[in-house]
Amino acid sequence: MKNKAKKLLCFVAAATMLASTLSLTACGGNYSLDNPLTLPTGEAVVSNGGFAVEKGEYVYFINGAEDYTANNTYGEAVKGSLMRIKKENLTAGTSVGYASAETVIPMLISPSSTNAGIYIFGDYVYYATPSTDKSVGTGTVNSSNIEFKRAKLDGSNVMKDYYFRLSNNSTEFRFVEVDGTVYCLYEDGTSLKSYNTKTDKTTLLVSGASDYFYDMTEDGKTDPNVYYTMNVTENIETKYASAMGYNQIYCVNAAATSKLDSKDAAYTVYDETGAEYRKYDFNGKELKKNNEEFDSSKISTYPYVNLGKLVVDGIGKISAAQVAGDEKLPYNDSETEKNEDALQGFTYTIQRYENGGVYYTKAAKDTSSYTPELLFYKPTAGVTAVKANENAVEIAEDTANTGSALFTKVADKDAYLYISGDNLYIEEVGLGKDPLLLTSGVSGKTLWRTVGDYVYYYGAGSSGNQLSRIDYTGDADKYDPLLGGMDKETEEKYKAVTFDYVDFNNAWYKPEIIGDVLLYSNATTVGSISYNYIYAASLNVSVEEKNEEYQASMDYLENDLTIDMKSAAQYLFHTYKRDVADTEQKFFSDWADVKAEEDFDWKEAFDRINADETEDTTDENGPIWKFKNELKVESDFINLIGKVNEDDQTEIDETWKTYLPFEIEDDAKEEGLAWWIITLIVVGSVLIVAAAVIVPIVVIRKQKAKAEAEATVNAYKRVKIDTTDDKSIDVYADEESEKTEE
Repeated sequence: MKNKAKKLLCFVAAATMLASTLSLTACGGNYSLDNPLTLPTGEAVVSNGGFAVEKGEYVYFINGAEDYTANNTYGEAVKGSLMRIKKENLTAGTSVGYASAETVIPMLISPSSTNAGIYIFGDYVYYATPSTDKSVGTGTVNSSNIEFKRAKLDGSNVMKDYYFRLSNNSTEFRFVEVDGTVYCLYEDGTSLKSYNTKTDKTTLLVSGASDYFYDMTEDGKTDPNVYYTMNVTENIETKYASAMGYNQIYCVNAAATSKLDSKDAAYTVYDETGAEYRKYDFNGKELKKNNEEFDSSKISTYPYVNLGKLVVDGIGKISAAQVAGDEKLPYNDSETEKNEDALQGFTYTIQRYENGGVYYTKAAKDTSSYTPELLFYKPTAGVTAVKANENAVEIAEDTANTGSALFTKVADKDAYLYISGDNLYIEEVGLGKDPLLLTSGVSGKTLWRTVGDYVYYYGAGSSGNQLSRIDYTGDADKYDPLLGGMDKETEEKYKAVTFDYVDFNNAWYKPEIIGDVLLYSNATTVGSISYNYIYAASLNVSVEEKNEEYQASMDYLENDLTIDMKSAAQYLFHTYKRDVADTEQKFFSDWADVKAEEDFDWKEAFDRINADETEDTTDENGPIWKFKNELKVESDFINLIGKVNEDDQTEIDETWKTYLPFEIEDDAKEEGLAWWIITLIVVGSVLIVAAAVIVPIVVIRKQKAKAEAEATVNAYKRVKIDTTDDKSIDVYADEESEKTEE
């Protein structure tokens, strides 16, 4: 009975602790916050698919870079969890505003692939998370498995189960929406599949493509169209199958479907609207004879699976003539015309899918003298088969500078930005102009993206990557340093600047730009460790002025202070928040407990600084006050948003304390009782509790034993008692004591 009581007490205690963190919904196997948040009121979604997505008045973000093997128990994850912050608090640029971020899903959002993050459709966020299931027998958490889920934006209805699970957590995937239905596109080897969250069905869209290209639409919702190339094979059912030497570009929609006609070894393709698009018919007898795995009732065993629409066809004049009776191959549309300038056709290589179009090169099979051209194709009203490869705009005569270029428009004209050697250029298409040199000194840099009038690029920093930008929309005279004569604001606009105070994690998602705020995983080290939490930096500033302020602070730390003062100032620079009251600052609140050093009265010096006493600042005791009143601290440049888990915070605090030339006493040591008194109290309390349990039991058993002894004393008078095996008494023993409990 006692064991049952203990079991009940343990259960009640565990349930109480669990309830303080989360509560399960009544049905459906969902998690939920104890107090769900409010739902966003706005409908607009911006930047879907990264680590930060804007929805209504909120910005939802993944709270830092966390390894997928970390603890993913619901309610325990902090780093890598999903949080949100109001845009007004984000753009206000204050430490108080940044600290207002709140947790939405206390689980890891950390797939190995950083090409896909969180996706918001309606009132739900869709994401992937490492599995928490354990292997039978070993008990090892299968965190290398990835599960696809959704949750409501107020932190409720967090799926305990999952839509589907994959064994490879580096799988490339995208959540997309078509006519109100959310699909998950994901790659499986050379195949592309689409999972329908409403019907719980998976469709094989394509098999055999070498690469897939995704894009973002302008309204912030991920594009459900995917581009890819497919080879063309003649006599594909037979042992004599041969490549035709040209290929084609296709585009498939996540909502495309197929219907098998297993009797005829054929399947019909239906587009996203449900309309029939085309039919692929194969020789079933030949397939069964030459391929033992072929099953006409399973589309995955067909030699050619392609539910996409033809965009560009590389068929040439001779290639078409190889088909008997001028009959079209099943891969070519009826409207397709032959490429007269390449007898055996063209092969295409997709470089990028962005700006609403696909960028690709083409090369003729039959001549090595043909120079590949980079082309731009932009469908106007959906994707339809092209006729004679028309509607393609030539971007460049060769690919020498386009491999890592950024394609954009200037005054509605196609253009591209590229780095060649140590220079950054922009070249406008079809205007007959020479490339325009924007800036030099960019060797080893990587172009990132264009936002507004700026092009952003990055290169190696102290711990990660440093970000730079320049306005690329100006006339040629704006970039000529010899002309001058322009005001400071205009000059800085067309001058490349580097954010000296931003160092982002290059092994995680690229930064996000929300309005005028840059969000990034901070790679700056604390001591020797980069904790990689999310930081914010304003873009609506004069970067050049900010850099001057930052460098002034760094120079002051390095050159104008004694070693001891430099250490204390380092602590102040990294921990002081400009817009938080001094009484709330950890650094200043600890001053009262600072020990006075033998040769220097630190307490007196810090008290004077804390009181804003600015006189007599020429001696070695006074310069630190400048950080609080004149120079800048880290929070003037960058700020943490979100939360830091307890272990990381402890390590960070202890690291910063090592910068101090004195020891800060903990409150428990300074104001609490002596250790030996605490020990006595703890031990005494344990003894009292033990006595309260044991004494009554012993007394009762003694009384019972005494009564039994008096009743039988005469019977035992002649019995000799053996005390050689005097075992200790288990006062808790009962009839259940021999049962093993889990």
